[in-house]
Amino acid sequence: MSTIKPGYQLTIRSWENDADHYQTKVLAGLTKEDTTFLIEVASLFKSRKGAKGRPRIAVTLEDAGGLGNGVVDMEYFGDLIIEMRARHPSLSAAMQENLDDILEEEYRTDRLYEWLCDDLIGDPIDYDFGDFPHFCRVADRYTVNYVPEAIQDVTSEFGSGDLR
Repeated sequence: MSTIKPGYQLTIRSWENDADHYQTKVLAGLTKEDTTFLIEVASLFKSRKGAKGRPRIAVTLEDAGGLGNGVVDMEYFGDLIIEMRARHPSLSAAMQENLDDILEEEYRTDRLYEWLCDDLIGDPIDYDFGDFPHFCRVADRYTVNYVPEAIQDVTSEFGSGDLR
């Protein structure tokens, strides 16, 4: 049985290419500061100028207008995260620890991309890793809910949850 953790719940919707393959990511049990930080990170992934259907590497955020819908230099993205983290000194201990692990030098590029895809904007569908390493989707919408106390999963009261 799973539980929805108390705290803020952030839902981020994303797409790739020309608004194909929508995905939704939900993060729960966040503090207000963690939520604000993650929205700021997701907002970096607006669709880049002139990139509709054409992945390309953004040299800088200013150059691209957004990092979404194309290949992202993970070293550059890591530097952005370090700058953004410094502007959010009240991040939770859990978020700080997670960022410490992600930004560890030895595996920084892979961990950043994994965190970005797994937790925030979703994995690419049409862009394989060989031809488009570190392709990032467009984050286009978010919602925030506040969950005052844990919500229990009661699916088993209605059956297995399996619709096959």
